[in-house]
Amino acid sequence: MNQDNFNINRLFNFIQRQVSLNLPPMLIAAGGIFGLLLVVSLFVAYFDPRDIREINSFYLTVFFIGGFIFTSRIFSELNSPQKSYFYLTLPVSTLEKVIGSWVLSSPVYVVVFSVGIFIIYLITGLVAGGNHASIPDMFDKHYFQSMGVYMVTQTVFFLGAAYFRNYNFLKTLLALFVLQVIIGSYSGLLGWMLFGSKLQSEDFSGGFQYFVEYTIPQIAHVLFWYLLAPFLLVVSYFSLKERQV
Repeated sequence: MNQDNFNINRLFNFIQRQVSLNLPPMLIAAGGIFGLLLVVSLFVAYFDPRDIREINSFYLTVFFIGGFIFTSRIFSELNSPQKSYFYLTLPVSTLEKVIGSWVLSSPVYVVVFSVGIFIIYLITGLVAGGNHASIPDMFDKHYFQSMGVYMVTQTVFFLGAAYFRNYNFLKTLLALFVLQVIIGSYSGLLGWMLFGSKLQSEDFSGGFQYFVEYTIPQIAHVLFWYLLAPFLLVVSYFSLKERQV
């Protein structure tokens, strides 16, 4: 099969196959996570209902960590010597595998988690009585912005899942740490070489200060929200394609 082909029916069949094959472990994981969130929420609602308004941060912490781990294992079948042969011989192109795996680990994961905490929130509200935040308070602008941040940062772990052959989650974290150290060291050294000890804002010209305070944040905003995720997905495609050769 030409690995660049794309067929919507094959894509749906691949997604259906992945869900059916991994349904038992996914149900166990979902049961454990939502069970933990429900127990914690009920304890908070019973002993101090006023704190239930602050539990969103706990939900989002679990959401991010769970999503990154789930994404890191999205190509685990390819890393298994017993299962990789069947995965490689699937009548599905590399593009369809990348799109199908991303759909499961990003938009589908977001929807499933949101539905889960919506149900937990309803149950918790019954225990908390009238002292709980409303559903609009729960699914506010901050919540949907966090979902967007996840869908961008998740592609980093998606690339780690496609590139590394084992310990994908830990190796991705290590790669992020090393990359952060390199960028931080390079930026610090470059700033020291250009300005030396004159790192006071009054030493900068108005044009340069405007560039640092306004232009760079705008560039970073565009890079993060519009370019980072597509770029990492394209790199993931070529990484997966290279591993299948």
